[in-house]
Amino acid sequence: MDLHTITNVFRDTGKVLLDDWEKLTDIATEKENREGASSVLHADWIAERAYVPLLSQLWPGVPVLCEEAGTSGVADLIPGVSILDHEDNVTDLPSTFMSADGVDGSALYANGVFTLVSMMAGLVKDGKPQASVLMVLGEKEIYHTGINGKPGVFYGERSYEEWRLPIRPLKQSLIGTDDNKSVDANFRRLVITKLLGSDGTRYPLNVPSGSGALSVLKGNLAAYVTSNARNWDLVATAALCNAAGLIVRCLDGSEVPWNVVRMPPVVFARDEETFAYVQDVAKDWLLTERGI
Repeated sequence: MDLHTITNVFRDTGKVLLDDWEKLTDIATEKENREGASSVLHADWIAERAYVPLLSQLWPGVPVLCEEAGTSGVADLIPGVSILDHEDNVTDLPSTFMSADGVDGSALYANGVFTLVSMMAGLVKDGKPQASVLMVLGEKEIYHTGINGKPGVFYGERSYEEWRLPIRPLKQSLIGTDDNKSVDANFRRLVITKLLGSDGTRYPLNVPSGSGALSVLKGNLAAYVTSNARNWDLVATAALCNAAGLIVRCLDGSEVPWNVVRMPPVVFARDEETFAYVQDVAKDWLLTERGI
């Protein structure tokens, strides 16, 4: 199995999710059967079942962590491969495993905001994200690790240097965050009027994990800060950002613990200056909530 074959599957799956969007966003199941259950989740199942088995051939014998593994039936398609427990209390993930998210940004998918919705999977090897494939539904390009040790993009095999945007001064840049469900108002100060929004960044206050970190990699954001993420939300983009030499670090400055499912606040930053700024803005939260 080669990476070109897998990216073709990502492309074909993305086309299905776009072409069948109206059908896949109808509520066709009883919500009480499972928290959040609706046919929107069918998109997750379709994606996981399409590309996780192929990635298991690219990364043979590697245990798999999937957001929807309990309901997608992907385990039946990869016999002999261990499916890891994906509950929030898991803190002992192995040093090497695949972490996959069928559709990142399901609510936005349901509302047709495809430029912020991703299909993505990454490989944690020896405790660190080292390889990944990611496709944004609203784009034709598929991002991956593997061109001369740096991120690349298919459809022309353009390297990172060819598609990243010029770096803007920090005072003219934007910092994005996720939905901030697990933190207080002090943390939400990470997105404030001191930072000016850049053109083309439409939803800076609640950016899904995949498109948020990818925006840092591209140059649309100076940093992206998560507070409510799971492992599969971060591995793919962390591998891409690590390959580009960007910063992926816990908000408190520590290394990211990739052996847990429920992640602590993590910062994707373009440089040390930006990371220091994010920490400074969040210092009240760090002092009161973390005792730092």
